[in-house]
Amino acid sequence: MNTPTNTPPSKSKIRLQLDKESLSTRIELGSLLRSFGAPTALAQAAASAWKTDLLIEEDPESGSALYYLSIMLVADFIDLILGQLSADSRAQAMQFRDASRALEASANELSRLKQTKPQAYDAMQQWLKSDEARHLVHKILSGQHQRPPATSPNHAAPGGR
Repeated sequence: MNTPTNTPPSKSKIRLQLDKESLSTRIELGSLLRSFGAPTALAQAAASAWKTDLLIEEDPESGSALYYLSIMLVADFIDLILGQLSADSRAQAMQFRDASRALEASANELSRLKQTKPQAYDAMQQWLKSDEARHLVHKILSGQHQRPPATSPNHAAPGGR
């Protein structure tokens, strides 16, 4: 069952679609590109690269095509279009790409957990079906989780040894 998530109350309006049966998530590429300030026409690049993995739906409001790609392929999509982005858009896209890769690594860990500790995996799967999990994924992917800059308590003094 594919269900679009509600738009989060933030500047970001990235559309996600969650399949609650498989727990897979797709991201709408036009909304992702708009969040970077990039041309939405770049979403069509995914159509040729991921024909079988791309879900194309009609936007009921505008009648235009919405391109949904698995969250696991978003980093590859960003790599595909990086050279066509402005410097500002490129920097934002690279941050999102890196976050997507971290999410992919976590998904791989979950896959291993399913094989080694099925009871723990089942508990995690139940949590992932919750609204709390959906909102957390939205928050992570939309950059709302601002981390303070990393600092070391042992900074060397300028000119010191």
